[in-house]
Amino acid sequence: MIDHASAQKKNHVGSLFFHLFHRISVWIYMLLCNCFPARLLTSYERLEARWEQLCTTVFGTPDAKLRRNLHMLRLRIAGLLEHSKLLGLAARFVRFLVYCPLNVYGIFLFVYGAVSAVVYFIAPRISVNYAGDDIIWGITGIVLAVASLPLLCTGKSLYRVAFGSRVLGKLLRGYLGLEPLGQEKRERGNTVLVYLALLLGAALGALTFFYHPATVPLLILLLAALLVVLYIPEAGVLLALATFSLWWVTGQPTLCAVGIAAVTLISFINKLIRGKRVIHVRLLDFAVLLLGTVFATHGIFSQGGIQSLFYGIGYTLLIGMYFPTVNLIRSREWLNRCYGLLAISGAFLSVISLLELVDIISFLKLLLMRVDLSMMDVLFERYTIYFGQGSVVGGMLLMLIPLMLADLSTKRTVTGFVWKTLWLLAGCVSVVIAMQVGVWVGLGVALLLFFFTYSYKSLSATILLAFPAACGVAWFSELDRLFNIRNIQIVQAMTDVLYGYAGSMADRSALWNSVLSMTKDHMLGTGLGEHAVHAVFPQYAPSGMEGVTDMQNAYVQLLAECGWIAVIMLFAVLLLFCICVLTYLHWGGHKITKARVAAGFAGVAGVLCMGIACNFWNSASVFALLWLVIALTVASVRTQYDTQDRAINTHIATEERADIAFRSK
Repeated sequence: MIDHASAQKKNHVGSLFFHLFHRISVWIYMLLCNCFPARLLTSYERLEARWEQLCTTVFGTPDAKLRRNLHMLRLRIAGLLEHSKLLGLAARFVRFLVYCPLNVYGIFLFVYGAVSAVVYFIAPRISVNYAGDDIIWGITGIVLAVASLPLLCTGKSLYRVAFGSRVLGKLLRGYLGLEPLGQEKRERGNTVLVYLALLLGAALGALTFFYHPATVPLLILLLAALLVVLYIPEAGVLLALATFSLWWVTGQPTLCAVGIAAVTLISFINKLIRGKRVIHVRLLDFAVLLLGTVFATHGIFSQGGIQSLFYGIGYTLLIGMYFPTVNLIRSREWLNRCYGLLAISGAFLSVISLLELVDIISFLKLLLMRVDLSMMDVLFERYTIYFGQGSVVGGMLLMLIPLMLADLSTKRTVTGFVWKTLWLLAGCVSVVIAMQVGVWVGLGVALLLFFFTYSYKSLSATILLAFPAACGVAWFSELDRLFNIRNIQIVQAMTDVLYGYAGSMADRSALWNSVLSMTKDHMLGTGLGEHAVHAVFPQYAPSGMEGVTDMQNAYVQLLAECGWIAVIMLFAVLLLFCICVLTYLHWGGHKITKARVAAGFAGVAGVLCMGIACNFWNSASVFALLWLVIALTVASVRTQYDTQDRAINTHIATEERADIAFRSK
């Protein structure tokens, strides 16, 4: 949307030709912004005011009896949690781990690694039932023993070493917002701890006869991450943003997404009950809550049985990540951390998705097979399965590319600009080689929306480029004769994909019409999951498609599984999200925040357009990232409004002072 203040000031263009196109674009933008649909789509503040009046009418003022009773109930539950023996025991265990001397950890890892290496070299000679069949088992034990040697040289606690480290200290202070305590608790009885570490390391090392030696260190890291998230719910949001591009490594991306969401929500609810965090349910939040309730209900009452229940729990938890993100990420510092992790994850995903293009995976797989590293062979198999689904990687990149473009537009250093450009180009190439029509359409929609919402000058550029583009289309046959475009391999592959999609439209239309016929008898859908669809849909399916459970359309799939209520609630959430974003962009704002909000809106729109041609509900990675991007975009808008309100009330000069003055008139 146009920024009126800047549009009136920045209308000086060098030549008369460009000045003419500039004035035309401003005139068109003013017409678009002042029309009746635009006024409806930029009226979120009025909707929010009416929502607050409705909440006051239903629940009363803060002094009302209902609110007092709810507050007393919360205090009673908080008292039970504070005096819980189980939680107290868990807190003492965490303090013990934090203040434990580092050499105790070193002794445990050294003994564990040495014993596991001995088990690898001895067990095959005395038993044929040894689980380890690869040299990587023995190498892992040796590496753990060698890596633990530096830990043996210090008696400082884990707490002191972590905050004293440059890397971990910066992570704890800069990303998690933790500060060291004034006094450190000193643990006694180090001799007992040493003997305990020796016994525990030897016992677990001997048990590597049955499992891989890397299992215990990975479980320790997983436990550490779990404890951090339970202590700081904001860390759950950061963990999800930092690791979503790595979930495929585990082979269970759905389990990773649902697990992080579950732990984050448990931590957030615990903090809410104990009064250490707050939650504000706005109009958009209430719509998201209703949508999550619809998914949970269709998981319980379904034709698919217990599997549908698991689907309902998973979808509800992933949607629930919206609430801690919106209510916890409410400062410029936390937003910078989240968007920084998104940029890093996007760069990694863009680069790793191109490895198959240069065929380096097959080359490395051949080398690893020569040295018999079968574990890495399993990893490459997961890579092929995960990145072979163009809609999964393409759907995530559709949301990340506009954010990378927004970060690029605000980059000031030359080095940062070059690196951001490389990551952006890699992401665009990855989307192209995804060979999915829906992904291509989504990328085009996302880029156009970003440019048109970020700056009113985009229309001027479009008008200027329209004429040469039309000439290029008109002279396509001549260009093809000169450059032989159609014989390029990638162009041929893309053409085949387009022809294949066009050829399948008849089958898709028949499939979608059958779903519409099914919803006449099943208005509430069949329930979540392919088992629920397979129990009902064959009665309505076209001939030869009785076994189809994927409708090749996200909205038709939702209609088949959850009925019209879920579809209506989804579009209500998306409409409120659109109104919230466009209202903010209509009035302008801080440059970086405006770029991020426009990019988040464009990325979400791109994925929704992709859903017309393919179903993204079956990908937990895309679904989880979609709600995280929506929540971060809404959090950016609300944080900007809160910053402006504080500046207006306290009369503090800020970098957004011009926008504040404009809004206060």
